[in-house]
Amino acid sequence: MKKNMQIPVDDLLVSLREGYEEYKNALEANHDNEDLAHIKGFCTTIEQILAAYGEVSKEKMLEIKRPIIGDISL
Repeated sequence: MKKNMQIPVDDLLVSLREGYEEYKNALEANHDNEDLAHIKGFCTTIEQILAAYGEVSKEKMLEIKRPIIGDISL
């Protein structure tokens, strides 16, 4: 039986914001590259889901990202 998972876009946006904040905190705490890569992967995955299925624009995601981590490329 195939089930569809439904997650509100607002919940994913909150998760994305929290991911950016976690990345910022990890950078400030000098976490190793492996830890940072895991957080980057999480954020990138949420960004892709939001773009593909949530119809969230890149600009909207940048509005969340820039105040937290600036223009750091994930």
